[in-house]
Amino acid sequence: MTPRPEVLTVGETMVLVTPSIAEPLESAQGFHLDPGGAESNVAAHLAALGTPVAWASAVGDDALGRRLVRQIADRGVDTALVVRDGDAPTGLYVKDPGNGVRYYRAGSAASRLGPAFVDGLPIADVRLVHVSGITPALSGDCDALVEAILDAAAAAGVAVSFDVNHRPSLWPSTDAAAERLLALAARADIVFVGLDEAQALWGAATPEAVRALLPGVRELVVKDGAVGATSFERAVTDAPGGPDASGGTGAAGGPGGSRVGSDNVVHVPALVVDAVELVGAGDAFAAGHLHALLAGRPAAERLRSGHERAVLTIADTADFPRTDMTTNPTAAPASVSDPSARPGAVVAGDRPLGPVSNAAFDEIFAGRPLMALFRGLGEARSLELARTAWSLGIDLVELPIQSEADVAALAAVAAAGRAEGRLVGAGTVLTARHVELAAEAGAAFTVSPGFDAEVVRASTAAGLPSLPGVATATEVQAALALGLTWMKAFPASLLGVPWFRAMAGPFPQARFVGTGGIDASNARAYLDAGVRTVAVGSALEDPAQLPALAALLAE
Repeated sequence: MTPRPEVLTVGETMVLVTPSIAEPLESAQGFHLDPGGAESNVAAHLAALGTPVAWASAVGDDALGRRLVRQIADRGVDTALVVRDGDAPTGLYVKDPGNGVRYYRAGSAASRLGPAFVDGLPIADVRLVHVSGITPALSGDCDALVEAILDAAAAAGVAVSFDVNHRPSLWPSTDAAAERLLALAARADIVFVGLDEAQALWGAATPEAVRALLPGVRELVVKDGAVGATSFERAVTDAPGGPDASGGTGAAGGPGGSRVGSDNVVHVPALVVDAVELVGAGDAFAAGHLHALLAGRPAAERLRSGHERAVLTIADTADFPRTDMTTNPTAAPASVSDPSARPGAVVAGDRPLGPVSNAAFDEIFAGRPLMALFRGLGEARSLELARTAWSLGIDLVELPIQSEADVAALAAVAAAGRAEGRLVGAGTVLTARHVELAAEAGAAFTVSPGFDAEVVRASTAAGLPSLPGVATATEVQAALALGLTWMKAFPASLLGVPWFRAMAGPFPQARFVGTGGIDASNARAYLDAGVRTVAVGSALEDPAQLPALAALLAE
């Protein structure tokens, strides 16, 4: 039985067209068709986090509309409130990497919605309604719809979350947008706004200046990109409208905040992540924050939850990660703020090694010129050789997973590694299913022999840094286009030392891990050519090579 929605989101969603690989539209050979819309993005992220949610909107009675609704429903969102308009099309927009976004939404089905649509919405039955500043910009009727939603929520005592989401191209002028969006935001209980938006709209250059414009909002969240986000929360708990923004504790914001006037003010820095695409990150942030709010968490945890959710979208070209956490606890990766919850996480201070970013390899491979690699040796022998590697000072181990026995060996070595503070990764990761097996076995990262963007996304969504394999300049360029600076060069012995020197010319930012055919006799040549880390396997089974490996580590 489907649980009754706790959150209702209302707004247009279009079909998003993106190249399969981040390359210009003109030369792209394959494409993805994904849902793209602020309110449905929020709904999908909430559903992935386990919050029952419904999305209400209109689509054309066409193939794209049916596909869009099915995709959103497949993400766990209740779509029963979506109407199909036989006289208007489903909106469409296209992302052209490096050249911006083009919208085809004029006269779309959702732009024809009006205030009468509210009559069919179960606003009084949910805990929170989420809308954005995109909807009132679509048409006069849509503007009246948002006003009607605010009226209905106020009458029912239901909280309203409002994301300013300023889209300049949808408004006749900045002045018109500034006046209308400020008026709507002032009526909401929780407001999300980017500092860049606030400055463009209202000339507010600081979070405090934004708060001065919206003093009556129960919680104002001002996002400042890579800097972080600031929550201003009224120090009252008796305001009408659904969940208490203080988390129901009566002590607004919880630990880590400061009192400014009647506000509790909390700032949480953003997480570091390789940015592939920023569109949709704000929706993900809002969902993470609202999920934590509904769970009664204090402001610092709400902001952190928002950041953690946003990094999944930043690392993908879609508005919503195509491979994502689900509500299945056996499949869901741990929170970045709770790295100990994932078996493979190794903590440096209070930050996990293995966040959802290829940049994590900056720490994983730092000062580690050697990585051990054991293929198909079984659990006992793999454990024996792993301990040999660790005794030499080789902290990193990779175990390819090509059979059930390999997965069992990975699990055993990963468990032993955790006990000694060592990192163990899964190799030969070819599919999303392999990523799942790696995560279940406790791997700290994944390694692939080739470059597959879908495997990278699956690993990223699972909270495991992904090391894709490359062997050509084309593959290196494609990996860099996705924000992947660390790559496995395979087979290194066939590519040869000159290949690495050649790649350093056009791609100085690329960082290579050399794998295949490297042992104590030639490892130094690869390291001298700029390879950051080399993988050795059979060398660890040869007692004659162990002193040479130890000497490399000593250098």
